[in-house]
Amino acid sequence: MLEFSPAPTTLAPERVSRSVALLERRGYAVTPARLGGLCIGGPLAEKDVRWAAAVGGLEIVDGLVVNPGGRRLATQIAARARDHAVLAGSYVAMTQRFVRKPGAFAPFIRSVWIAGSPASGGFRETDDVDLNLVVDDGHRHLAYVAVNALGLLHAMAHRSKPVDDLTRRPHAPRPITPNLNPARPPPRPPVPNS
Repeated sequence: MLEFSPAPTTLAPERVSRSVALLERRGYAVTPARLGGLCIGGPLAEKDVRWAAAVGGLEIVDGLVVNPGGRRLATQIAARARDHAVLAGSYVAMTQRFVRKPGAFAPFIRSVWIAGSPASGGFRETDDVDLNLVVDDGHRHLAYVAVNALGLLHAMAHRSKPVDDLTRRPHAPRPITPNLNPARPPPRPPVPNS
């Protein structure tokens, strides 16, 4: 049986419970160590998260902290994490090849990063890859057209990709979803006083 030392604050069980509830509303559950880093109100040590979870009536299922009755969620998340370890690498490599194309002819695209399930550790083969693109001010619409045109060509080339209700399209799957964010313009130099 595990023994727990008292947490540094009596608020720890409430903070851990609120953090777990917030994560579960989004369909997530995390390990005690990860929850400690994400905890509402600031970080907690893993041992303190485990203590707070036990005192607060939470459960640890498949290594993930969940509310009572969250066993099914934890099992699904653990399965997604195992699938992620096997599947995400090839999709990340495919995405890296994809982002080189707009980067080669669209200098107004400042940066691209992967978001969504490939970044959060829960990627399944039916998921799309979310991309966040930072584009120069005034080029957002042009970037959107360029990336979506390339995305359509990319989808046609990957018609055999497994799909679900979110990624199914009439003629081709949706393997990549771009999200555009405008780059902040550089600050204006101060106007000298006359």
